[in-house]
Amino acid sequence: MQTGYLDNCIVPSGVVRNQLPPQEAAALRELERRRAVGEIALYTSHVTKEEIAKTPAEHRQPLDDLYEMYENVPAMEEELRMPRRLGSLRSGFTSGPIVQDEALGRLLSILPDELDARHIFQAAKNGLDYFITRDEETILKHAAEIRSAVGIQTLLPTELLQRLAAPSCSSG
Repeated sequence: MQTGYLDNCIVPSGVVRNQLPPQEAAALRELERRRAVGEIALYTSHVTKEEIAKTPAEHRQPLDDLYEMYENVPAMEEELRMPRRLGSLRSGFTSGPIVQDEALGRLLSILPDELDARHIFQAAKNGLDYFITRDEETILKHAAEIRSAVGIQTLLPTELLQRLAAPSCSSG
């Protein structure tokens, strides 16, 4: 089964506010239909919940409801503690420094927005096939670099439907 991660910008604008271009809105509805019948699995993550929490309380409930509709990928650690290293005889063992995950570091060097990098990092580290977004300015224009860096394809809902309709995807 193919798997996709819904970017935070696609759900609020597309589903709640009805602001997607008509063909992308139709594609998103079709993806949701396919999710409901088990043809594709769609996910989000705790990063989406962090973004929703920034929404004014009077506008938050529809976003929370949508968030609860989709499965969450397991939260992948964005920072790692380096292995312990031997200290001096006086200080004993000490833990290594906390460092950023290498994949997240690559994404941060490609993308201008930290939250975008964190979304893609969560999707890629969980082994998802696609990152579904409409963010052409800060994500889609870097699609080739993102795929090279972390192995996930970033695309519009319409582009994902085209891939799912291709014989190589439907015969799996």
